[in-house]
This record gives sequence, structure tokens and C-alpha cells, in this order.
Amino acid sequence: MDAMDIKDVVSKDEVNELLNDDDDKNSTADGASADFDVYDFSSHSSKQVNDLSAIDMINEVFVSEIRSKLSHFLARNAYMIADAAAIVSFDSYLEKLEQPLCIYFVGMKPLTGLSISCFGTDTVNKLLEILFGGDINYDGPKDREFNKVELRVINLLLSIINETLSDAWKAVKPLKFELVQATTKASLLSKHHEEKAIINEYKLCIDKLDLSFSHCIPISTIEPILHLIEGRDEDNLDCAERMAWRKAFVSNIYGVRTPVTAVAANVSIKLHELQKLKVGDIISIDNPTSADVFTGDIHMYHAKCGVNNGNRAIRVVDTVED
Repeated sequence: MDAMDIKDVVSKDEVNELLNDDDDKNSTADGASADFDVYDFSSHSSKQVNDLSAIDMINEVFVSEIRSKLSHFLARNAYMIADAAAIVSFDSYLEKLEQPLCIYFVGMKPLTGLSISCFGTDTVNKLLEILFGGDINYDGPKDREFNKVELRVINLLLSIINETLSDAWKAVKPLKFELVQATTKASLLSKHHEEKAIINEYKLCIDKLDLSFSHCIPISTIEPILHLIEGRDEDNLDCAERMAWRKAFVSNIYGVRTPVTAVAANVSIKLHELQKLKVGDIISIDNPTSADVFTGDIHMYHAKCGVNNGNRAIRVVDTVED
């Protein structure tokens, strides 16, 4: 490849950001996957999509819109090719994925489910060669973790992909694609079931290099808008279809994690006193006997403060009525 100054590819600030050692919210350190649930499709319904023409149309818009963005990002001509969308079982999809693997869980708001974008090590290495030059030949273990530079570069590419996907889907249903979690732990993907998913395979062509990645959308995730994808009127959905979606929705929503906050004490001080506070200062409060329990901004329960097995705890005593 032709020699070029790194400033022609990415800015100084971007390079500093790529190479810094601070923790990244999308880092895939060993502890990162501990607070992320296994992505299990097995409890979802077996709803099928009979017509993928709308998905292929979305892909056509996607590859045409992303070309200029990729060329600007990579500082050279680039274009993307999309294979015809296909419906396969999730097990079959996993078997074909290259290892090691960078897995991105991508939200599709306002839908409640997740989709998956996957990048293999060969694609990551080629992208680094394009951005920073050199010839990267990795002969290490196949189950290695990607380092922070590799993950940050893919994050930059994924942000462009998600932005363009959001625009491409507007013709069918306005959706916002955004990164939820990144990991290299393939064990987070449950296996041994026949849940169906729409698989979109893409090839990013830059000079003489071809970089491939895939986007997997579970059928259950887009079930609320299947009538739009298949060109059907929502009013014509039969009762069985509505009940199937309602059952899947309830099953999924009950598995969502939500933060819970217990407020045991409140205190007010003057602003000039607040400004003078320093490390070691003490703000006096009454010994709490009760607490209010919130999820987000919603007041859910009244509780009493106490101790359980040597740990501070609260006991729910009443539900807050609307």
C-alpha cells in the first residue's frame, strides 16, 4: 500500500483516544461479561418471515449510503457489497463464524430485542493495516482477546454502520441501532436450538482487500413489525399472531434487568456550605428507619431499614399506589 501520514487517516485526538489505557465502557475484560446476560434465543417463538424483499431493499439503501462515509473514515475509496438476506437457524450461523470473534450486541429501539454484529480477527487485522499501515500477521492462539486498540477501531466502524442502518430502515420502520455491549466471549451466545434469524452478510471492499462481517437479527426481535416487512396491514393480523407476540413480549420483558435504588435519608444544606465541603467532612443525618424504593424515577415501594445476615437490608412493607 502507498505510504501515507497517519494524520491523513485519523486525527491526533482520535489516535490518542485509540491508544489510551483508560477503561472503556465497551471493553471486553474478563469481568465485563459478568454483568451481561447470556443471549438466549431458545425461549422465543418460531415465527417465520416469508418475504425478505424488504430486507434486501434496506440492504441496498445501506450499501449505497455508507460508501461516502467509509471513504471519508478510511481516507480512500471504499464500497460495500451485501449478499442476499437469508433465514437460517442460530446454531448454523454460529458454526460458520470465524474465531476469534468480536461480538457486538446492538439495540434496535424502539424494539425490545437485540441484534448481533460480528467481526472476525482477519477483518480486524486488515482494518488496522489500512488505518495504520504495515503488515499484520497474527499467529497466536485463536481464543485470544482483542486488545483495546483493535476494539476501539471496530467501535468507530460500528458507529458508522449503526448510523447508516438507522437511516436505511426508515423506509420500513424508524429504528435506532446503537451499541449495547461488546465482548469476545462466544460463550455468551447460547447454542443447541433452532431459533431462526435473518442473516445479513456484508463485504467491505478497500483497494484489493475484502473485509467481511455479518449482522444477525432474530426473528423474535422484529416480530412486532413483521407485517411491515412482509407488506401486510397491521389491522389484518389474526388473533393467534397477536397472542403469540404478546406472550413473547411478556416473557422477554420480565427478563430485563432494572436498577433499584433505596433512598433511606435526605438532607439539605445551604449552597455556600456545599461549596466548602472537602474530603473528610461529615454531613449529619438521622438514623434511618424507613426507605423509599425507586426503579429509575418511579417510586415503587415503601420499606423498612434493617440487617439481614450481617448486611444492611431493607424490607418492602407496602406498594406505592398511583
